[in-house]
Amino acid sequence: VAITNTTARFVQSLLPTAEKHYRARFSFDPNTITMTSGSAHFIFRGFTGTATDVVQVEFRRNGANYELRAGGRNDASAYTYTPWTVITDAAHWVELDWQASTAAGANNGAVALWIDQAAAGSVTNLDNDTRLIDTVTLGAVNGLDTGTTDTVYFDAFEDRRVHTTIGTEASLPDRLFTHSFENNSL
Repeated sequence: VAITNTTARFVQSLLPTAEKHYRARFSFDPNTITMTSGSAHFIFRGFTGTATDVVQVEFRRNGANYELRAGGRNDASAYTYTPWTVITDAAHWVELDWQASTAAGANNGAVALWIDQAAAGSVTNLDNDTRLIDTVTLGAVNGLDTGTTDTVYFDAFEDRRVHTTIGTEASLPDRLFTHSFENNSL
């Protein structure tokens, strides 16, 4: 995804339908993107309908490091996040597992993040029983600032409505960005 201004650039899937449990996995490469330290933007979001985001993956620059974290929205519209996890300037597998609470008052909703198949943090005890996933977006989704430019890479998106990890293939894809979206021909 070529980032040249603050306009969001992403792909969207409307295939989830009122999902109470949702998993997604994709590869992400920061590709030495230019960002001011402290700048952050969202690279993945899941929505109830198309407007209320309920889960997100955020990417930021912190000093010389790139970092990722995931967050989930509760029924009171407050977000709780996993800790920031440092990633290298290379391709990484990112996997997200989001669950709504099983009933009102159960407060057992959760969000978990894995990077390269290693647990990178989780949020538990979410009161989010009214949240569902109907739409997801992947790319430079939201929150871009004027100091963020260049190209980041996404590939191998997969999602499921099951309770087991998606995991990874034997290696990251050899050839990234062969389709029109992926080679910036939007």
